[in-house]
Amino acid sequence: MQPLMEKVRKSHDASLSAFVRRERQFSFQWHYHPEYELTLITAGRGRRFVGDHIADFREGDLILLGPLLPHTWRSAARRTSYRRAIVVQFSEDFLGTALQECTELANIQELLFRSRLGLQFHGRCRAKAAKQLETLMKMRGARKLAEFMSILDGLAKTQEVSQLASEAYAVPSQKSTSTRMAGVLETIHQKYQQRLWQTDLARSAGLSNAAFTRNFRRATGTTLVDYVNDLRIGHACRMLAESADLITDICFESGFTNLSNFNRCFLRRRGMTPSQFRSQFQR
Repeated sequence: MQPLMEKVRKSHDASLSAFVRRERQFSFQWHYHPEYELTLITAGRGRRFVGDHIADFREGDLILLGPLLPHTWRSAARRTSYRRAIVVQFSEDFLGTALQECTELANIQELLFRSRLGLQFHGRCRAKAAKQLETLMKMRGARKLAEFMSILDGLAKTQEVSQLASEAYAVPSQKSTSTRMAGVLETIHQKYQQRLWQTDLARSAGLSNAAFTRNFRRATGTTLVDYVNDLRIGHACRMLAESADLITDICFESGFTNLSNFNRCFLRRRGMTPSQFRSQFQR
């Protein structure tokens, strides 16, 4: 199922759109939009889809999504109760050029960069932001914008956060990597569907194999094999969700040379088989 492009309604007198979504059911609507989105679930439970990440959600679920990242929430219908969510959508330039020009906002700029793969917040940070979002819905004008900036500031500073989608849903980050590693990552993202050799990548970066291993782990937090397999599985997830191609074809298209290895890798990283993953989108 291809995600649909959603046109976000924009107010002529506000730099962000904040609204309450209250429905009997959150239906499966696989979509994306150019705006950032902060969503707090205040009532209801079900399944959350963000890129190639699928997980259960419940009251208190707080998610920040970057632009163009496919997503949806799905829940069963109820006759006697409603599902409720607070949603804030805003464009990259909602503050004009302030994010780029004000050093005081550097942490928020970094938060928005990290949100390109979806971020889930936990613990005290989530609880505080939830209260602020309820308050924000009662505000107008400059006070509303100031409250939202306070929310983003709190989310930017917390360690109670986890990434949702895999790197296959974003271009490689070059913000915290050396020039050598940035070039390596660009090569990997362009050629991960092909056979890659560490010796060749190390040589292209002017490093020995041992130095390459150290530098790569420092830049990515993982090994070359695991990083490449994550990209391949992410690519496979996209094809499973958005095409009707055979799973065997998807395996080889994603860069795997062995179906059994593909199935093992997929199960280990997604907690389900490729066919089970695909079935989640066939609703």
